[in-house]
Amino acid sequence: MGNGIYRVYVQTNDKQLFGAKLSAYSLLKNCATPQLLEVKILNVKNYPIIEEKHGKTYLRKGVKRKWDKTDLQSFTLTRFLPPFLQNFSGRALVIDPDVFASKLCDIVDLFETTSSDKGIYCVPQKSSVMLLDCSKLLHWDFPKNIQELFELKRDYRDWMSLRLEDPSSIGDLSSVWNDCDHLTSETRLIHFTRRVTQPWKTGLKVDFNYDNQGGPIKRAIRKILKKKNTEDYYIQNPYSDQVDFFFDLMKNAIEDNAITLFDLEKNISQGFVRSDLINYLK
Repeated sequence: MGNGIYRVYVQTNDKQLFGAKLSAYSLLKNCATPQLLEVKILNVKNYPIIEEKHGKTYLRKGVKRKWDKTDLQSFTLTRFLPPFLQNFSGRALVIDPDVFASKLCDIVDLFETTSSDKGIYCVPQKSSVMLLDCSKLLHWDFPKNIQELFELKRDYRDWMSLRLEDPSSIGDLSSVWNDCDHLTSETRLIHFTRRVTQPWKTGLKVDFNYDNQGGPIKRAIRKILKKKNTEDYYIQNPYSDQVDFFFDLMKNAIEDNAITLFDLEKNISQGFVRSDLINYLK
């Protein structure tokens, strides 16, 4: 059993900041000992080492692309920042901004019931939720790794998929700790990973690049056919239980003053969340 402070980092950019704040709220709300929990929001705009790379070339699945700081997922590089921030000591959980704790999720349990034998614990090949032992990740030299990415010495996809890690250093978490677009009685962390159906964006114009989706064959076919076979606007999430979960979480966060109406209205005016979101508070 642990007796220290448990640190969680929620990555984000401004476009997903509303979700990140709800994520942080959900973790604290459902924790029996919130005084032991420190939740920090990592906004990528506060890290010039990433922001200054806008327009720079990097490799993704072997293809040269331009880094776009305005992309919906421009925060993803910060997944690998916590060990550097903690001077390679202690443990840390890092999650995406569209990951939320269910009522069954006491995140302290994850820290206290997971072995510290490995440097990384995650659902296989999913780095969007990682429990890290920072002392075992000395090679996560963030400035050096960023430099390698933009010197085309490391591939973004290999980095995100943890293919650059020694497999023996990675332990498996149950899928309930990163339940992708799936909500059951066992779910601890639900991840709205299918971006086009995120409930807080329904009806908005899509603001991410579909070109990165799928493997090289699928991308080549789309290019030849000049098709995206995708949506131009965020669409309704087909699972009513997931939609209800999100709106209940939002209403509770407003009632508890974890998110203010001003914050909500600001995000609506910026086009980061759907314009009718405020109607769901009634």
